[in-house]
Amino acid sequence: MRSHVSLFSALCMGMVFGVEPTCPEVRAWKFIPELSDEFASEALDSSKWQDWCASFPGRRAKGALGEPCRDGFMFDPGNVRVKAGELTLAARMLSDADSSHRGDYLRHGPYAGAIVKSVRKQRYGYFEIRAKTMKACVSNAFWLYDPHSDDPAVKFSAGDFSEEIDIFEITGGVDFEGKRKSCVGKLFGTIHFYLTPYLEGVVNGKKWRPGRTHQAKELDFLPADDYHVYGFLWTPEKLAWYLDGRQVFARENDGLFHRPLHVVLDSEILAGWFGVPNPKDLPAEFRIDYVRVWAAPEPRNTALVPRMKIERDSYDWMERHRRVLEVVKHRRPEVVFVGDSITHFWAGAESYGGELALPRWRQAFGKITTLNLGYGWDRTGNVLWRLDHGEMEGVDPKLVVLHIGGNNFTTTKNYEGNTAAETAEGVLAVLDRIRAKAPRAKIVLMGIFPFGAQPTAPHRVKAREANKILAAEAAKRANVVFLDITDNLVGADGVYTREMARDFVHPTDAGYAVWINALKPIFGEAGLALP
Repeated sequence: MRSHVSLFSALCMGMVFGVEPTCPEVRAWKFIPELSDEFASEALDSSKWQDWCASFPGRRAKGALGEPCRDGFMFDPGNVRVKAGELTLAARMLSDADSSHRGDYLRHGPYAGAIVKSVRKQRYGYFEIRAKTMKACVSNAFWLYDPHSDDPAVKFSAGDFSEEIDIFEITGGVDFEGKRKSCVGKLFGTIHFYLTPYLEGVVNGKKWRPGRTHQAKELDFLPADDYHVYGFLWTPEKLAWYLDGRQVFARENDGLFHRPLHVVLDSEILAGWFGVPNPKDLPAEFRIDYVRVWAAPEPRNTALVPRMKIERDSYDWMERHRRVLEVVKHRRPEVVFVGDSITHFWAGAESYGGELALPRWRQAFGKITTLNLGYGWDRTGNVLWRLDHGEMEGVDPKLVVLHIGGNNFTTTKNYEGNTAAETAEGVLAVLDRIRAKAPRAKIVLMGIFPFGAQPTAPHRVKAREANKILAAEAAKRANVVFLDITDNLVGADGVYTREMARDFVHPTDAGYAVWINALKPIFGEAGLALP
C-alpha cells in the first residue's frame, strides 16, 4: 500500500508524468485516465465507478426454497470503501439485522460481498491492477464484462451472446469443510461466451465453448500475503494474462471478443467451485492499490479481423452456423454461394440446405447441388470467421460465387464502417481464404451490388471505388472471374429502382433473374447446365 499519497500527486502520476505498465509490449500505448484510478480521494469516484449492479445483486442460495442457506451472497455497497490510497472490497457474514432489514437472506444466503464496475466500457487495451487478495475462501476477481448493459432488447431475447473475460479469480483460504485445498494459491484465468438471454448470476444453459476457456496456474506464493501486479492484454488478434510483468496465459482472440466491455472488480462466494468460507475468516478485504488502463493503437483494417456475429437480425446467426456445419458433413455441393443477406435471402431464410428455398432458387439452379453460405448483415470479417470455423471444410465444388462487402460500409454502434480500399482488402482476404479451402474451384467474384437508389448515394460511391480495386486484383488470380452486374441492375440514369430491389439493396425476383442470367455462361464453362 502507498502511504500519504495526495490526490494531486496521484493525478500527476497518471496524467502528467505518465505511469508505465509492467508489460513491456504496451509501453507506447495511450494511458486512459477515465478508466484508471489511484484511489487517492476519500470516496469512490462515481464518474468512473458504480458500487452496485442492478441486474446482478448476488447469487441465489441453494437453500432459497426452504433448505438451510449455507451458500449464496448479496452485494452490499457498504462493503466498498476507499481509504488510505486503496479501494477495498470486503466480504462478511450477514447479521440478523442485515437479513431482516433487507429481506435478502433467504434469497442470497448468509454472506455479503462487494462489486465495483466501471461506468465506461473499453474495447481492446491493457488492463492492470496492483492488489492483495483476502485471506478467506472468497473469490477475489478482476474481469471484463458486458451483458448488453445498454441494450435490454438484446439482453433479454435470444439471438445474440454475452462475453466475459476473467483476468483472475483467486481464493485466499481453505473452504469451511477443507475439501478444496488445491484451489488456494492458484491463479485462474477464464473466458465465457454465453448465448442470450443471459442474466448476470443466472446462466441460461446455452454456452458456446470456444476451446481453452479455463486456465489455471499454481503460484509459488500466496496472493493474500502481499501485493502483486495483475495485467491483461486484449487486441483483435490475441488475449494474454500477466502476473508481475510476466505472461502466464495466452490464447488467440478467435473472433470472440470485439465489443467494448466494463472493468469489474468483486468479491463473491463461489460455493460450487471454491466452497464456502469459514466464518472465523470473515470479515476480510480485497485491497486494490490502483487500476490502470492503456488503449491499444487503432486496430489494423477491421475488414480483415475474423469476427462472429456483429449485428442483430431476423434470424439466429449462431444457429445458422451450427446447422451449416451439420449440412457440410454430408452435402457435396457442386456450387457454393458465399455472402451476406443478398445471397442469404435469394434462397430463403433456411437456405443452407434448401428446405425453404424454394421456387426461385430451384427455378434458377434446378438439380445442381448447391450450398448457400449467405448470412444477413455479414461483413468480410464474419465470412473469414465462418470459413475459419468449418463452413467449407471438406467441400470440393466446381464453382464458388462470392458477393460480400456492402455491409462493410455501414457504421453502427458495433462497427465502424470501412473505406472502399479497406473493404476491397477484406473481400480479397475472403477470396484467398476460399481459394485455400477449394483449390480446384473456379471462383466468381461479384462486384459489390448497388446499395442505395441514387448513383450519388455514399455506399454506391464506395462500391464503385471498391469494385475498381477488385477487378484489377481478380485479374491477377488464377481461375477467378470478376463479374459486376451493376449496370444491368440500374437504369440508364444509374437509378436503382424498386422493380429491381424492393429497398434499393435486396433484389426482387427481377433482380435475381439478372444475376442468374449473368452467371449462365460461367456455369456452362464449368460444365454445369442451368435450367
